[in-house]
Formats: sequence, structure tokens, C-alpha cells
Amino acid sequence: MEIISLPLTDDDAFNSHPQLGTIAYRLPSIDKLFGQPMSFFDKYWDLEFTLSILAQNNGAESRLSCSTKSKCYVKYRRHYTPVVYYLSPPVVYYGSEVEIWFDPKSV
Repeated sequence: MEIISLPLTDDDAFNSHPQLGTIAYRLPSIDKLFGQPMSFFDKYWDLEFTLSILAQNNGAESRLSCSTKSKCYVKYRRHYTPVVYYLSPPVVYYGSEVEIWFDPKSV
């Protein structure tokens, strides 16, 4: 199944350096990515994705993918991935204090 994610944000663009071959992108949460409530995913323990990028250049669209598939492989494992409910502040800098509320089960 092919799923189109949200576009890059201004923060992603700022942290990217395409001239050096790097693009920063924060994956949205699973519920936002699929447009389903988190309870929908309670029956799944593992979700696997291979990422690629649809790039627009002068109206033409091209798909960018990793030369090695393992470099674009993402595995969401419920055993090791806590569900984060709250992060404060939403923008974090080195040395800042952060408050995170998450579900600790299976972590």
C-alpha cells in the first residue's frame, strides 16, 4: 500500500541541506499518517515502511529513493515505541527542560 504523508514543514526545510544530500523530515504520528484513531492500531505490533520522496521540479514530479533500501526502512514496533501524548515545549533546544507524557507499557 502506498501512503502519502504530510508535506515538509518550515522546520523540516530549515533543518535540511539538499546540497549535501540530506533532507530532514519528521514522520507524523501513526494516527495522523493513516487518518485513524490510535485505538485502530492496537491489533498491530509491527508496522514496516520504506520511505521515498515525491519531488516537484518545475511542475514535473519525480520519486527519490535511497540507493540502499535499508537506509529508507522504518519499523514501528509497539514493544519499543512509547505512545507520546504530550510534549512541552513543542520546540526543544539543547539544554532546555522538557516535559513528556507517554504510555510506559511495553517500554
